[in-house]
Amino acid sequence: MTIFNTRAKLYNKLGVTYARYGKYKDALKNLEKAISLDRAYFSAYNNLGNVYYLTGKYEEALGYYKKALDYSDNALILINVAKALYKLGNYENAKTYYLSAVKKKSSFKNKYAYLEMGTKQTEIRASDRARIDTM
Repeated sequence: MTIFNTRAKLYNKLGVTYARYGKYKDALKNLEKAISLDRAYFSAYNNLGNVYYLTGKYEEALGYYKKALDYSDNALILINVAKALYKLGNYENAKTYYLSAVKKKSSFKNKYAYLEMGTKQTEIRASDRARIDTM
Protein backbone atom coordinates (compact mmCIF):
# COMPACT_ATOMS: atom_id res chain seq x y z
CA MET A 1 0.00 0.00 0.00
CA THR A 2 1.39 3.37 -1.00
CA ILE A 3 1.20 6.55 1.03
CA PHE A 4 -1.38 7.83 -1.48
CA ASN A 5 -3.65 4.82 -0.85
CA THR A 6 -3.36 5.33 2.90
CA ARG A 7 -4.21 9.02 2.58
CA ALA A 8 -7.08 8.21 0.20
CA LYS A 9 -8.53 5.80 2.76
CA LEU A 10 -8.26 8.42 5.50
CA TYR A 11 -10.06 11.02 3.37
CA ASN A 12 -12.70 8.42 2.51
CA LYS A 13 -13.29 7.64 6.20
CA LEU A 14 -13.45 11.33 7.02
CA GLY A 15 -15.97 11.86 4.21
CA VAL A 16 -18.15 9.02 5.50
CA THR A 17 -18.01 10.46 9.02
CA TYR A 18 -19.08 13.90 7.80
CA ALA A 19 -21.96 12.32 5.86
CA ARG A 20 -23.17 10.45 8.95
CA TYR A 21 -23.54 13.78 10.71
CA GLY A 22 -25.29 15.46 7.80
CA LYS A 23 -22.31 17.59 6.80
CA TYR A 24 -22.66 16.71 3.14
CA LYS A 25 -20.56 19.55 1.72
CA ASP A 26 -17.59 18.51 3.88
CA ALA A 27 -18.25 14.86 3.02
CA LEU A 28 -18.12 15.60 -0.71
CA LYS A 29 -14.92 17.59 -0.36
CA ASN A 30 -13.12 14.78 1.46
CA LEU A 31 -14.41 12.03 -0.81
CA GLU A 32 -13.32 13.98 -3.88
CA LYS A 33 -9.89 14.39 -2.28
CA ALA A 34 -9.73 10.60 -1.76
CA ILE A 35 -10.42 10.08 -5.46
CA SER A 36 -7.83 12.66 -6.47
CA LEU A 37 -5.26 10.58 -4.56
CA ASP A 38 -6.41 7.24 -5.98
CA ARG A 39 -8.46 7.38 -9.18
CA ALA A 40 -9.33 3.66 -8.91
CA TYR A 41 -10.62 3.84 -5.32
CA PHE A 42 -14.07 2.36 -5.84
CA SER A 43 -15.16 2.83 -2.21
CA ALA A 44 -14.77 6.59 -2.49
CA TYR A 45 -16.83 6.66 -5.71
CA ASN A 46 -19.48 4.54 -4.01
CA ASN A 47 -19.51 6.83 -0.98
CA LEU A 48 -19.79 9.92 -3.20
CA GLY A 49 -22.81 8.23 -4.71
CA ASN A 50 -24.19 7.66 -1.23
CA VAL A 51 -23.92 11.34 -0.35
CA TYR A 52 -25.74 12.35 -3.53
CA TYR A 53 -28.35 9.65 -2.87
CA LEU A 54 -28.91 10.95 0.66
CA THR A 55 -29.44 14.45 -0.69
CA GLY A 56 -31.97 13.27 -3.30
CA LYS A 57 -29.65 13.76 -6.29
CA TYR A 58 -30.23 10.31 -7.76
CA GLU A 59 -28.79 10.99 -11.24
CA GLU A 60 -25.50 12.13 -9.69
CA ALA A 61 -25.54 9.18 -7.30
CA LEU A 62 -26.05 6.78 -10.19
CA GLY A 63 -23.10 8.29 -12.05
CA TYR A 64 -20.76 7.73 -9.12
CA TYR A 65 -22.09 4.22 -8.45
CA LYS A 66 -21.46 3.31 -12.08
CA LYS A 67 -17.98 4.79 -11.86
CA ALA A 68 -17.36 2.55 -8.83
CA LEU A 69 -18.48 -0.41 -10.97
CA ASP A 70 -15.68 0.42 -13.40
CA TYR A 71 -13.26 -0.73 -10.68
CA SER A 72 -15.26 -3.35 -8.76
CA ASP A 73 -18.41 -5.42 -9.22
CA ASN A 74 -18.99 -5.53 -5.47
CA ALA A 75 -22.53 -6.60 -4.50
CA LEU A 76 -23.11 -3.46 -2.42
CA ILE A 77 -22.30 -1.24 -5.38
CA LEU A 78 -24.70 -3.25 -7.54
CA ILE A 79 -27.43 -2.74 -4.92
CA ASN A 80 -26.69 0.98 -4.80
CA VAL A 81 -27.04 1.20 -8.59
CA ALA A 82 -30.36 -0.66 -8.29
CA LYS A 83 -31.59 1.69 -5.56
CA ALA A 84 -30.72 4.79 -7.58
CA LEU A 85 -32.38 3.38 -10.70
CA TYR A 86 -35.46 2.56 -8.63
CA LYS A 87 -35.65 6.13 -7.31
CA LEU A 88 -35.38 7.37 -10.90
CA GLY A 89 -38.31 5.17 -11.92
CA ASN A 90 -36.21 2.76 -13.98
CA TYR A 91 -37.66 -0.31 -12.27
CA GLU A 92 -36.69 -2.96 -14.82
CA ASN A 93 -33.00 -1.99 -14.80
CA ALA A 94 -33.14 -1.75 -11.01
CA LYS A 95 -34.37 -5.33 -10.96
CA THR A 96 -31.50 -6.46 -13.22
CA TYR A 97 -28.86 -4.92 -10.94
CA TYR A 98 -30.64 -6.29 -7.86
CA LEU A 99 -30.56 -9.83 -9.26
CA SER A 100 -26.85 -9.49 -10.06
CA ALA A 101 -26.18 -8.34 -6.50
CA VAL A 102 -28.18 -11.19 -4.98
CA LYS A 103 -26.15 -13.71 -7.00
CA LYS A 104 -23.04 -12.35 -5.29
CA LYS A 105 -24.55 -11.87 -1.83
CA SER A 106 -27.70 -13.84 -1.05
CA SER A 107 -28.32 -11.97 2.22
CA PHE A 108 -29.46 -8.98 0.11
CA LYS A 109 -32.44 -10.96 -1.23
CA ASN A 110 -34.90 -10.14 1.54
CA LYS A 111 -33.46 -6.79 2.58
CA TYR A 112 -33.90 -5.27 -0.88
CA ALA A 113 -36.71 -7.48 -2.25
CA TYR A 114 -38.72 -4.43 -3.39
CA LEU A 115 -36.11 -3.91 -6.12
CA GLU A 116 -37.06 -7.23 -7.71
CA MET A 117 -40.66 -6.28 -8.36
CA GLY A 118 -39.98 -4.31 -11.51
CA THR A 119 -42.52 -1.65 -10.52
CA LYS A 120 -42.97 0.97 -7.86
CA GLN A 121 -43.70 -0.69 -4.52
CA THR A 122 -46.61 1.58 -3.57
CA GLU A 123 -48.37 0.71 -6.84
CA ILE A 124 -48.18 -2.98 -5.97
CA ARG A 125 -49.53 -2.37 -2.50
CA ALA A 126 -52.45 -0.37 -3.92
CA SER A 127 -53.31 -3.15 -6.37
CA ASP A 128 -53.08 -5.73 -3.58
CA ARG A 129 -55.56 -3.71 -1.52
CA ALA A 130 -57.93 -3.47 -4.50
CA ARG A 131 -57.78 -7.23 -5.05
CA ILE A 132 -58.52 -7.90 -1.38
CA ASP A 133 -61.48 -5.50 -1.44
CA THR A 134 -63.05 -7.32 -4.41
CA MET A 135 -62.83 -10.82 -2.94
